[in-house]
Parts: sequence; structure tokens; C-alpha cells
Amino acid sequence: MSLTLHIPSLEELSYREKLLSQPETMAYNRGYDLPFEGYDRTTGCIAFPREKWAEWYSRWIGAEPERFYAYLRREEDGVFVGDVNFHCRPGEKIADMGVVIEAAHRGKGCAAQALELLAERALIRDGLEALHNVFEPERTAALRAHLRAGFERRPDCGDGFVHLLLTRERFKNGKNVKKQANLLTSQIGGAILFITFAGRKDGNPCRRSNLSKTSI
Repeated sequence: MSLTLHIPSLEELSYREKLLSQPETMAYNRGYDLPFEGYDRTTGCIAFPREKWAEWYSRWIGAEPERFYAYLRREEDGVFVGDVNFHCRPGEKIADMGVVIEAAHRGKGCAAQALELLAERALIRDGLEALHNVFEPERTAALRAHLRAGFERRPDCGDGFVHLLLTRERFKNGKNVKKQANLLTSQIGGAILFITFAGRKDGNPCRRSNLSKTSI
């Protein structure tokens, strides 16, 4: 599955309304005393009626680099699978962020792609210095995804939450390492193919039977 960021139109906020109304998707959000209008403490869901769309849209869309919001869009069919956002702290180039993957699409590698796409947008395109996220230590899958994406766990703040930070320099270094690893993998694969072709007695590199074995 390959994902892209999609900035929604006003009418497409129907998906955000749907996402916020799903108890399974919003379960991570339940049990708190949050000041959001329409917040359901039992389910974690947040009401997002149509009459609130225009006000929310004017605040969040087109407000980069102070604020950013986008859907995660599956490339092959255009289906939305979640959303991402960040908002800068006043007077700083550090942003607090959020990622929500719809429950039906979890466990498919969406979180890793979402983190990379959001980091690319915030740290490279919008020039921020760092992304920060915070959540409960029980969310071990989220923690693993952040660490794999290059986030660094910060010292315990004593608030009972996990704090993670990804700086622009750390993200760039991680991208360079991945690029070099991919290049090395490609070079090794090419060498194996060359050795396989060179070792054929008939000198024909185009016979599918051996090509398939080498590719695997």
C-alpha cells in the first residue's frame, strides 16, 4: 500500500466527521477530561457537525507552516485511511503533531508511511526544526512506529506519558542512510544477476526460469 498526503476540500470534511465518530478508531482518546466541544469521555469520539466545518477549515487549511492538516490517501484507489496534523508552538519552529489511522486500516504499514510523509512536509518543505509527539506508554505499536521512523524518546517528564522528538537533522540523516542502503541493495542485486548470467552455459540471460529464481 502506497500513501500520499491529500489536503481536503470543505466538502471532503465528511471523512473527518466519520473518523472522529468511530469508537474503535478513537478508543485511544477515551477516559480523559478534554475541553473539546462534543467530546465523549466514554468512547473518545468527538462530534464534528457540518455547521462547524467552515470555521475549522479556515483555521487549519492553508495555514502552513504554523498549522497543517491532511488526509492519508491510498494511491491505488483514492481511499482515505486516516489523517495527520501538526501545529507549531508559539514563537518556536517546533511542532506538536498527531497521526490517526482508521481502525479498519491498521496493521498494514500505514503508520510508518504517515510519519515519514508528515516529517517530509514539516521538516523539509515547511522548514520546521523538529516534530514532537506524546502519548500513553501502553500504546506500544505507536512507540515502535515512531522509533522506526527516527524519533528519539525524550527523558521522562514525570507526567506518565511518552515524549518523542524528531529533528530535521536526524530525519535527513535517516533519509541518507536509507538511500545508501537501497543503493547497496540494488548494487548487490545487480551483481548477483550478472554472476548468474555470466555462469550460464548457453549465454542467454533471458530465460525466465533462472531469472525468477535469481530475483527471489
